[in-house]
Amino acid sequence: MNHLDISGDSFSAPTTSSGYNLPINQRWPHLVATELGIGTVDNRATNGDQAADQSYKAQGVVRVADDLVAIFVGANDVRIYKDSATKRGYYERFLRRLIADAVLPKRVKARDVAMAKTGAWANTQVNPTGMYATALGASAKATVSGDVVYVGHIIQNAAAAQSTADVYIDGVKAGTISCDGTGGMNTGNGLSYAPALARFPTTPGQHSVEVRVTSSGKNFYLDDIRGSDQPETPLVLVSNLTKWGSAGYSTWGTTLAMINSFNAVIGAVIANYEADGFAVELVDSYSVLDPATDLMADGLHPNAVGQRKIADKFKETLQNYPRVESYPTAWGTTLTLTFVENIVTQMVEV
Repeated sequence: MNHLDISGDSFSAPTTSSGYNLPINQRWPHLVATELGIGTVDNRATNGDQAADQSYKAQGVVRVADDLVAIFVGANDVRIYKDSATKRGYYERFLRRLIADAVLPKRVKARDVAMAKTGAWANTQVNPTGMYATALGASAKATVSGDVVYVGHIIQNAAAAQSTADVYIDGVKAGTISCDGTGGMNTGNGLSYAPALARFPTTPGQHSVEVRVTSSGKNFYLDDIRGSDQPETPLVLVSNLTKWGSAGYSTWGTTLAMINSFNAVIGAVIANYEADGFAVELVDSYSVLDPATDLMADGLHPNAVGQRKIADKFKETLQNYPRVESYPTAWGTTLTLTFVENIVTQMVEV
């Protein structure tokens, strides 16, 4: 593991800002990479970014099985979205997509020949893979395999995007998707659209998946269709959100209850991916940061002590995650070893 890929906000950013000037070498990405001997770090974390911003920036980024992917985003979603259940729903789909683009690389893109379309579809302008349709009944169909189907789409805060489509798996309606972000999906950094993902559990095997537009005169944006049968993908560590101090709550009109609501979303998304068979793990930063001692004066950003605790939690989560390695034997079998903290906990020969 020699490559660390990071999505996040100012807590993880590789640059200082007027809002957070803690030296970079005191922040968790530097501490983790240095102490674990990780040679290459790609860090897209940006001051003020939300899940939507990071989902947009991560689309098209290639991650491989040996990479370590870290995601720590949501503080600004709390700050901007507050206690709106609708906006938390946007956050959920943006976070789901952010993780998907690391662990679901195999997909049928809207512009692929393998995506069979009826009705008029045109290329989107915001990515090189997506298409949109405005006509009621326009459809796109692809074949994928696995026991879960995922549909990548775009959510946009525009009247023209108040669109819907039904998803059919093997001819049976599985659910409905909306591209409507007019409930206020805009980010603090000015993004009014972003890649999202919807999830539909099904049965194991190969499936014909159809996305059928049910709105008229509105843009339904389809990016891709994916199945849970995927090649080996990287370990993804997703941190929950930390508590704030009184100054932070007062400045931004937020509460601990809002943070807890977002953390419930994070936990549910991680649980879905784990159930789907992917290596996605929670980093429980919430449990280790003490607002009384571990924050800057703004009551939001971790100080050096807080960043040290976050780094240690990332390292602990990584070290406690079971690592599996297989070796051929001289007599024609394969020996599979499971390691936790570099200790063999299971050995199987087949």
